[in-house]
Amino acid sequence: LNNDVSLLEHAEIFIEKGAKFEVGEVPTSASFTPYTSNFITQSYTANEAVWLRFTVKNESHEPVKRFLHVNNSMLDSVVLYDSNGNVFKSGIIYRTKFSDIFDYYFPIQLNPLEERSFYLKVLSNSCATYFHLHAESEAVLWKKTLDRHLILTLFFSIMGTLIVYNAFIY
Repeated sequence: LNNDVSLLEHAEIFIEKGAKFEVGEVPTSASFTPYTSNFITQSYTANEAVWLRFTVKNESHEPVKRFLHVNNSMLDSVVLYDSNGNVFKSGIIYRTKFSDIFDYYFPIQLNPLEERSFYLKVLSNSCATYFHLHAESEAVLWKKTLDRHLILTLFFSIMGTLIVYNAFIY
């Protein structure tokens, strides 16, 4: 497993109409169709969940820890179901405390030569549903986070400078 792998173009997708925020049953296999893009964009939709089905495999002979990274920090609900029956929740409605990482991520541990299937349910009524999905090492996740922090710091510094400049002009 590489340090940064885009999972969407290897995934299957299903759009659930009339979806609710509760954790529920995974849709049947017949509902999913292959997805060929590395980006999902569903615009502004109400009560429509994007379901993804994908597999992650560790081809090495050592255990590997990766983070499933969903790169939109404004999504209401991001729920991960694994093949062991575990459910992990993230998103705005489930976030109890803020970490240093803006986006949503799920740590996974893969044993040597292990292959696991996952289902990801993304539902957002308050913003457009768009995101990338990557399996990343911790170093890659932190680098992307620090890059985003730097861009936001630069943006707010420029905005602050413009406010001070306009105040002097006024």
